Parts: sequence; C-alpha cells; structure tokens
Amino acid sequence: MAAFCALAAGFTTARQSADTTSTAAGTAIGISLVPPLCVAGYGFGVGQWTITGGALLLFTANFCAIIFCSALLFVALGFNHVSLDEGVEVGLGARMARRLRAIFGTRYGVMWRLVLPTLLLASVYVPLRAALGEVAWKIQVRDQVTRILRELAPDGRSVRTSMAIDPTAVRVQVALIGSPEEARDVEVKLRVRIAAASGLEPEVDVTAVPDDRALQRIAESVAAPRPAALPLAPPPVRPSNLQRSIGDVLAAHWPATSGSIERWQLEFDDQGAATLDIHHVGPPLGGAAESLLGDFIRLAVGEAVTVRAVPILVGEWTSGAKLTTEFVEHLARGLAAVQGPSGLRACVTRTTVPRPVDTVAPEPKTTPESDLAHTAELLIASLASPHVEVRDGDAWSLNLVTGVCPSPPAPTPPGLPDAPVQ
Repeated sequence: MAAFCALAAGFTTARQSADTTSTAAGTAIGISLVPPLCVAGYGFGVGQWTITGGALLLFTANFCAIIFCSALLFVALGFNHVSLDEGVEVGLGARMARRLRAIFGTRYGVMWRLVLPTLLLASVYVPLRAALGEVAWKIQVRDQVTRILRELAPDGRSVRTSMAIDPTAVRVQVALIGSPEEARDVEVKLRVRIAAASGLEPEVDVTAVPDDRALQRIAESVAAPRPAALPLAPPPVRPSNLQRSIGDVLAAHWPATSGSIERWQLEFDDQGAATLDIHHVGPPLGGAAESLLGDFIRLAVGEAVTVRAVPILVGEWTSGAKLTTEFVEHLARGLAAVQGPSGLRACVTRTTVPRPVDTVAPEPKTTPESDLAHTAELLIASLASPHVEVRDGDAWSLNLVTGVCPSPPAPTPPGLPDAPVQ
C-alpha cells in the first residue's frame, strides 16, 4: 500500500499540478504513515511496548517504501538532476547548494539517489523478516493445536478451551467432561503432541468436569456407610501446656487473610509424630505459610509439628431456573462438606414443577435438564442432615454459611407497590 501511495504521489508531482500534488502527498501520508503512528502512540500510552515496537516498525517500513518507490519513479521519468535556486550566492544556503550539486550533479548522481533508499530498505529487512517469521510460526502452531484439540477434546466433551501461543511458551487449558482418569490421559496426550508440533514444552491443564453418571456415583459413595475406623495406638504422653502453647502461637501468627479459625486438632501417629489440623473459613493457606507456621510452633513447644490447613468452603452459587452441570457439582461438594463437625450449614433453594392431579398422563420424555434435576434431588435426599436446610423457590441456589441460613425475602402482596428503600 505504501508503494502504490508513493507511485501516485510521485506521478502527480511530476505532472506539476498543484492541486493533485498536495492531494496525492496528503493521501500517501494519511494512509501509510499516520495509522502506525497512532497505534505507536496508543501502545506508548498504555505501556504495551510490543504494540509500540510493531507499529514503529511498520511506520519505518512504509516510510522506506515511499522513499524508494518515489526515487525509482523520478529516475524513470527523467528527473535526474537537482534544481537549485541560482539566486543564492553567499551564506550557508550557497555552500549547501554547491555541495548538493557536487554530489548529485555528476554522472553518479543517479546512483546516489538509489543507494540511499536502498540502505533504508536494508535496515528494516531483518526485523521485518523476523516479525513475519514469528507471525507465520504462531499461525501454524495455532492451527495444529486447534486440530489436536478437536481430535482429543471435541466440542461434545469439552465445555471450555483456552490457549495462548507465544514464541517462548504454549499454554492450553481444557475443561473436559469425564472422569479424572480420562482427563489425565488427555492431558498427557496433549502435552506430547503439542510439544512435537511446536518444539516447545507446553503448559497443559485439563480439568475433569463430572457428568450425570459420575455425580450419581459420587452421591452413592458419600451416602454409603463407612467402615468403622480401626483402633489406634494411644498417643504418647505430652506436656499439659502443649495445647495452650499452640493456641498462643495461632493467636499471634495466624494470617488474617486466611480467614478465621473454626477449630484445630492435634493428632499423633504410631511413631509419635505430631500433626496439627487447622480448619478455617477462608482461602487456602499454602505450603510455604504452613511450613512457616510449623516453625513458629516448633520454637514455642520445643518439638516438630506438621501443620495442615484445611479451608472450609463458604459462599453462594446460583444456577437460575435452568439447572447446569457445574451447579450440581458444587451442590455435591457443598453437601459433602457439611456432613462432619465443621460448623457449616448448607442452605439449598430448589425449583418445584407443579404436576397435574387429574387423569394419568403418559410419562414425559427425559431431558438433560430433568436428569440433572433428578441427580440434584438424589444428592439432597442422600446427604440430608441437620446441617442442610432445603427450601423451594424460583431458582436453584446453594449458600454455605457458618451460622444460620439467611431468611428469604418476603414476597410483595399483589397489587401493592414495593416498599421504598430508606
């Protein structure tokens, strides 16, 4: 585009028409030079140096193309000499005129007019070729990765796929409907085939999303009676102030960003090694923070204690009137979390479908949504406990709280306006 703009501007300049000369030159500048300069300014303003560098490279390439093509056109049309104002006799202008005449007025002047634009083109050839090679590599690798994903994780089995391809890394994230074993198998195959296609070690993360049958198996396994635990050997005798010392350390060094501690329990194995289980409401503590907290306890009590932080899941999940697989998965995990003495309470709101009470109608056909509703009802019935409160409403929701379930909003009587907000 820059080359054609240069030819148009040079041709109208050679015709010596003032209107067409100004119009063509302005068009060449507006089309080829202004847009990359605007993009470079935007990249500089937002701090994206990759955008700024690419736009400046395009501006330089367009500028060199305009200079080179214009010089070729002027030489081809016979404009081989430089016309200077002969009225300038003294001063800096006269010296510059004599030097330019000495350089371009000789028989080698045509060569000099072509050498300088050629040097400009040579200066941008290497970065342009590198940028073109990088773009071509990205397109080729993206096409191959897309084809591999379409083969190993088709649309019918994957619910979310994202990938990022850079010259130094290839990152792929897939949410696969199936068992964890299938997800691990697909992750290994993706890692091997993407590495062969791109030549880089990819970062592949495949997450398993249970289907209806897997959720039913989870509910049956949770509801099944658990075998009685074998009697453990009595723990060795510990100092009486051990519990108090650990409580003081937790009060002094527990990070506030990990939420409040609901309970903690100190256990000993057969060899006498101590493990401290801390159940807290908040985000996971992390391995580094657990190790640091264990060091504080060791300094306080004089012996090694392994710290294991167990976050208690709290929050609210809604599915709306239409039930989804993701919500049923959260429902199964939430109901399983309140079975033990965790202090949590599950507040479940479900939708109800009225049934006709007249003549017996043929049994309706099952749909994916009805199967999900049946699975959710099975989970609620299997994991019913005093810590689970179920109420009927207009949409499915799950709220895990540490106290009492919030009361539902009172319905507005028909014919009355909503109460004003104070």
